[in-house]
Amino acid sequence: MSPPKMLHGKKSVTFSGHCTAISYGPPVAQDPPKVITTQTERAKRQNESENRNQDAAEPTIRVRAELRHPVVAEKVKLTSQLYRGERMLNGFCHRFVRMTENEPSEQLASLRRSIDNIDAALIHLLAERFKFTQQVGRLKAATGMPASDPERERVQIARLRALAEEAHLDPAFAEKFLNFIVAEVIHHHQTIANTGSIDTQ
Repeated sequence: MSPPKMLHGKKSVTFSGHCTAISYGPPVAQDPPKVITTQTERAKRQNESENRNQDAAEPTIRVRAELRHPVVAEKVKLTSQLYRGERMLNGFCHRFVRMTENEPSEQLASLRRSIDNIDAALIHLLAERFKFTQQVGRLKAATGMPASDPERERVQIARLRALAEEAHLDPAFAEKFLNFIVAEVIHHHQTIANTGSIDTQ
């Protein structure tokens, strides 16, 4: 039998030309696994990441701080108001353009509807006015006062002419309109004084 041989720290014995490891000698020292990233590199990368996050957060913090400044806050408020006003103006312009682009027949129909509404309002207002003048006629008939009051009519004509001028309405037309109404009122007063009532049919 051949003497045992040491192979890389292992003791082996040869039997019939075969080598078989039957025991181990002293352990062979091995290098520790290589660490790809050292602790220093990890700390360096962590610091770089923190610096990037801080750089990204600084603009937001700076903007928030600037917004708290009274002058900047006022500018932001004015800008927002101007933006809303611009949107409202744009909407009005779009509606105006659509209205002007309508056919003349549609514009005419819209204008006539407005006139009809005003005429209806005038009729209701006149009806309410005559309700009060009829009460005046009953009071005059009960107390023996005359149906007409020239001084009152003169004051009313002057007042309505002034109102017509302010409203850009022909004062002469306003005077004629009032005279027509006053004439009808006097007729009502006379009828009430003679019959005690007035027929509105």
